[in-house]
Amino acid sequence: IRHVLLVFYSYVFAQCFFYLPINVVHTLYSSGPIFVLAIDYLFNGVQITRRQLIGSVVAFAGVLLTVNGHILYQLLGDNDI
Repeated sequence: IRHVLLVFYSYVFAQCFFYLPINVVHTLYSSGPIFVLAIDYLFNGVQITRRQLIGSVVAFAGVLLTVNGHILYQLLGDNDI
């Protein structure tokens, strides 16, 4: 079943290129470990260490800034964009 899921995941990843901009597709693809950590915690009850939690928060903030870079400009006070 693992290989079937991997094939399905690869197919969905390839199809995303037709519907989403390339930067969004790669951002979602690269943020996979954040989702794995959250799902592993919810379904398997794996304990999340403090370092993992901090890393996940920083990674999630990076994903948000990548998807919507205008937030960064607003935080820095450059409202010309």
